[in-house]
Amino acid sequence: MLRKNLATLFNLFPILLLLFPMLNSQEELLSRRKRFLVWQPGNNWVQLVVGIGIPADVDDHSITWGASMKAFYLLPDNSSYYDNPTIDYARRRKRATSRWDLYKSIIYFVERSGLGDGKACLLRAICELAEIPLEQTSGLFAEILHALLTPSSTPEEIQEYGDLEYHAAEKLGRSTGNCDSLYSECRHSLISKFTKLFSYIK
Repeated sequence: MLRKNLATLFNLFPILLLLFPMLNSQEELLSRRKRFLVWQPGNNWVQLVVGIGIPADVDDHSITWGASMKAFYLLPDNSSYYDNPTIDYARRRKRATSRWDLYKSIIYFVERSGLGDGKACLLRAICELAEIPLEQTSGLFAEILHALLTPSSTPEEIQEYGDLEYHAAEKLGRSTGNCDSLYSECRHSLISKFTKLFSYIK
């Protein structure tokens, strides 16, 4: 008798296994899990860790010099982050920094450093770089310097009337040279601070 009951139970077991998920799904229809538009409250973040290790050979020891960088971003747990962001994107979409803004910064730096009249020194630097052409072997730094201090290298609109002086300094450097006497208000050449100018025979 016991054997017969066990055999019946054993035969019913697969049927019960098939019915159990159906019973469970009926309960799920009546009760729903809480849904989240954003991450659940708590400490949620995305993290990125980047590192590098360089082995160093020392007599009897093994040393590894390493550096790592870690960045993480907190995930939002409230939809108000989307409706009312703390970053004002309209203010961040302001215009990009122009060449003329960069020139104003250079003028300010020169005057604060006590090198002389900032605008005259910048005009002299533009004139000197226009006087000496860029060679193929000049290098990356010289190319960057020429790009920054050659106003005609980019077609930017003039912001103020005084910005026309930069174009005039470039033209004077190309045509006449003699930039140190043209801009005598500048006591020190900015270009000579990090390079040496050689005379160029045209």
